[in-house]
Amino acid sequence: MIACCNLHCKVAWFHYQCTFPPITEPPQGDWYCSPACEEAGAYVYCFCHKNTGEELIQCARQSECHFKEYYHRHCVQMRPFPDNGQFISSNCPK
Repeated sequence: MIACCNLHCKVAWFHYQCTFPPITEPPQGDWYCSPACEEAGAYVYCFCHKNTGEELIQCARQSECHFKEYYHRHCVQMRPFPDNGQFISSNCPK
């Protein structure tokens, strides 16, 4: 599956075969499901809003996260990623 890079996309996740045109391989860089999502400027990336090519980690608080759910390790001063792949920022509500 692939996620639209617009944080506010109404669909968000797509099967490769359900995209138009259908995607057969992971795209390089940002992917948007539509021109409207691309033009909206609401990036899914962490509070830095930059595509650095680094791995992103999802906050375990998900929709309650203050950092838009996904962020870069260096942006939250985290080395290495936790073994379980989950992280809760000290700034997120408990």
